[in-house]
Amino acid sequence: MGLHVHFAMVAAYLTMGIVLLCWALVCAVAAEKLEKEGVAFRSAFLICAMFSPIVGLVAARMMATQRAARPLPARSLQS
Repeated sequence: MGLHVHFAMVAAYLTMGIVLLCWALVCAVAAEKLEKEGVAFRSAFLICAMFSPIVGLVAARMMATQRAARPLPARSLQS
C-alpha cells in the first residue's frame, strides 16, 4: 500500500514541476514583451509571476497603445 502512495506523490511533484516550468516560460515571454516597451525584465517577470502572464501581456498592450498615441516630436529643418 505504501508504494502506491509514494508513486502518487512522485507523480504529483513531477506534474507540479512541469506546470511551474511552463508558467515561468510564459512569464518570461510576457516579460520580454514588456522589456521592449521599456520596463526592466526582472520587474516585469516578477509582476507576471505574482499575478499572471495575462496581466503582463495586457500591460504590454496598454503601454504600446500609449506609445503609439503620443505625437511625434517636431523635427527641425536645419540642413
